[in-house]
Amino acid sequence: MELQGFRSSLGRPMMFLNLAGSIELHNDQALGINLRTDGMGHLGGPNSLYQAHYRKGDFTYTAGTIIKFTDFLINGYGAGMSYHKSDKEFHDLTVSQSRMDPLYQVDYSGGFKYAQDVAGTVHHFANYDYQSGSYNYLLTKSLQYQVNRAWTVGVSGGYSNEFDNRQGRLTEGSLWGYQVEYQKNGFSAISQVNNYSDTFIGINRGFSYQKHQVRKSWKNYELSAFHNQTARRPMIFTPDSIYVVEAMQLKETGLRNSIAYKKARMSGTFSYMEQRFAMQAGPLAQYLRTAWSYNYGGKLPFRFSLNSALSYVTLEGLEDVYGRVAMTNNFNLSYKSFGIRGRIDRGPNFYNEVMRDFEDGVLPQRMQVGPYFDFTKTYKNGTQLSNNMQAEYFEDNVFFDRKMLFLRNSFRFNIPKVGFYGGLSVSWNLLSKNNSFVNFNLGKQLSVPTVGIRKYHDVKLKFFMDENRNGVWDEGEEVIAHEYVLVNGRMAMTDADGLVVYKNVEDGEYKLEMRNMRNLVGWVPAKGVEQNFTAYKGGAYGVPFIKSKFIKGSVRVIHDDNQADRFNPQGMKVRVVNEKGEEYETIVNSRGEFLLNVPSGRYIVTLSPAGLSADKFQIENGSQSVDLLDNERCEVHYTIRQKSRDINIRRISRR
Repeated sequence: MELQGFRSSLGRPMMFLNLAGSIELHNDQALGINLRTDGMGHLGGPNSLYQAHYRKGDFTYTAGTIIKFTDFLINGYGAGMSYHKSDKEFHDLTVSQSRMDPLYQVDYSGGFKYAQDVAGTVHHFANYDYQSGSYNYLLTKSLQYQVNRAWTVGVSGGYSNEFDNRQGRLTEGSLWGYQVEYQKNGFSAISQVNNYSDTFIGINRGFSYQKHQVRKSWKNYELSAFHNQTARRPMIFTPDSIYVVEAMQLKETGLRNSIAYKKARMSGTFSYMEQRFAMQAGPLAQYLRTAWSYNYGGKLPFRFSLNSALSYVTLEGLEDVYGRVAMTNNFNLSYKSFGIRGRIDRGPNFYNEVMRDFEDGVLPQRMQVGPYFDFTKTYKNGTQLSNNMQAEYFEDNVFFDRKMLFLRNSFRFNIPKVGFYGGLSVSWNLLSKNNSFVNFNLGKQLSVPTVGIRKYHDVKLKFFMDENRNGVWDEGEEVIAHEYVLVNGRMAMTDADGLVVYKNVEDGEYKLEMRNMRNLVGWVPAKGVEQNFTAYKGGAYGVPFIKSKFIKGSVRVIHDDNQADRFNPQGMKVRVVNEKGEEYETIVNSRGEFLLNVPSGRYIVTLSPAGLSADKFQIENGSQSVDLLDNERCEVHYTIRQKSRDINIRRISRR
């Protein structure tokens, strides 16, 4: 159960109540509920959620309100079924009636593994307006073939139609795309294209995207060439209203290089870029641009990063009239828990800034700077406390044309032993009554006793560091405490004695997964991150770990303050492949960091773009090579840069 409240200087207070619970049954079954009020605390509001669900094995059945967003917004009452065997084999189906419009909606997404090296996805969606008789439908499908360890090819296609019963008009749309990827011995190349027609229904109407890149990696140096292209065109959603998307058309071609020495890394980009708003008839903005990034994060409690860009901007056909030098700088300097970060801009770095400077003579300037303090403490019983305190001065003459001085504090706590967690965030603008807010949340895990479930056997798993590699725990060997594991897909955390105890389980085969151990450094499971064991009348089982080498990394997101979209890299997958083709995976944590223990060898470390909007964000160094033959550890650092404008939907007319 979680209670959350929000109070802003811009509006009235809001209150949310989340209540989620489940009862575990035998034979891998569970019953559960999920209740969430809207912002006014009402359960019957348009954004409230109330669901009941039943799970058996890999299947989950849901009934109640359905809220999700694919190519369309689904917000209504209905039922759903999902089956998840793996990331490549899944099915999700929902059938609902919208509570916003007179619509019936059906949505299906599926993943298929056709062969050992062939996988694909499919998506169906249909809307039916039961008042007017109008409808629309879309189908998209993708197929990926892992030819060998070096080559991967993929294709995508789609079809949509939209029937307007009032006008008797049928409109059809299409999607096509491909992806070719090659990676071997430090060399990689990728070519990817997706193109939606102007008549394709949904949020991707008229969207096109291209990415082409070749890269060569050596031990401490990388060199790449790239071309990226994004465009989005006008969008008409309904027969009654015309909506226009003022999105940006963007092209960029250039060279990128990076060099690493011990704990320091430097990268540089030289590129030519073009920008224009899709619905604006102004001239094309042209940029000659160089961008540099410096990062240092060694064993000392000192970290430093600087991202700078310098551009010369002109307008097509007006080169003799308009020319500007623009620069932007983002920096972060920290020592232990203290730091200072900021941003300083001068000159037009985006199309709307170029046009305002050209038409109104307003040279854009922006400054954002402030100190901060981070505190995190984890106790032996698993209790976690964290606090972030910062002050920030903000000045901008482009959008806000104001000065602001903020004091902010964010406190979080989690007491897993009693299932209690929560937090309090406060932001106060000292120079104005506007832009201040208070946000709090409190949560409690509720344990509901169940009766009538037959008692089976108890199984104990003991996780330990096998110093002498004899496969059994010996007195004096350190245990692995407070780490997460999965047994048959159910998550548990080892206690202070390195134990996980499962009560009332049946005899049979069990699968143990240890991919989520985020704090363990320099140790790997002796028999692999996935192991199977047979339980018979309960018993105790040892899980030994042996010494290893490890890869540590971080993911930094550089946002553009002109945009509302924000991306948190938490949960992004990091894939590591050695020369034998063996794969290891981990995910990015809430601090934008990841850690992976691996055997000795040479590896390619790749940050997966899954979940990242390709038209808004770009991973600048998605794959990096590391050598763990002679080194005990290696560090890699990724940068995700926001690259496109906000999509501002504006109602033009109503017919």
